[in-house]
Amino acid sequence: MSSTDQSTIMTYSGLKSLILAKNLLWQYFEYTDRYVPYSRDGAERFESVIYKAGFEPEGIDPVAEAANLTNFETNYKPTANKRLGFKISGYDGENVAQVNSDKEVLVHDTDVVTAIGSLTVTGTSADIVCSGEFAFTAKVETDVPGVTYTVTSGKVFYLVAFSVASDSPSPMTYRLKVDNVVKKVIKLGTPGGETNQLIYPVPAKLAVAGQVIKITYDANFNRGNGWCEFIGLER
Repeated sequence: MSSTDQSTIMTYSGLKSLILAKNLLWQYFEYTDRYVPYSRDGAERFESVIYKAGFEPEGIDPVAEAANLTNFETNYKPTANKRLGFKISGYDGENVAQVNSDKEVLVHDTDVVTAIGSLTVTGTSADIVCSGEFAFTAKVETDVPGVTYTVTSGKVFYLVAFSVASDSPSPMTYRLKVDNVVKKVIKLGTPGGETNQLIYPVPAKLAVAGQVIKITYDANFNRGNGWCEFIGLER
């Protein structure tokens, strides 16, 4: 397993074990020659690569890679990229819990987070992940459905990462806004599929209590699919 500034690259079997052990969510990008399955744990991203048949680079065992491909497409791809909206992690120095947008509470310990509906986070800090996958439905600037977050009372939101992807046949613009004021912009210029992200090794102050953070997209064509995410810390 090796580290980069943006993610940790793992073997496919290592990624499966990590997701199972930490009860994380499967996500993936698909390209002509490969899949890039990944998952996030707070601000950390863990990913692997699975090459499609006929695209294996030198040094990759085609038989083993075919087994990984079948395993991923059969067991994980059908349910990946399905959990939209937010995931909140609360940490009080000892206990950790997560609340997902489908109202399922994943408790690693007890009495840490009361977050369903109100997004009220107890404890001294919270790691916030807001993400969503969606279809482009308009050719004007449009709010990404479900990807919005209101900063908790008494807290300041620090941005860790802003990531986007698109398979649209035309260029695409994503905007990260606070109270409808543009703060960050990512433009994707490659038709047919592209991914980009802004990473802040030192989290950047973005918003204060009561302010609303959201992402919008601006498409030239109302077809294709997109994905976006922002990650931050509340202190």
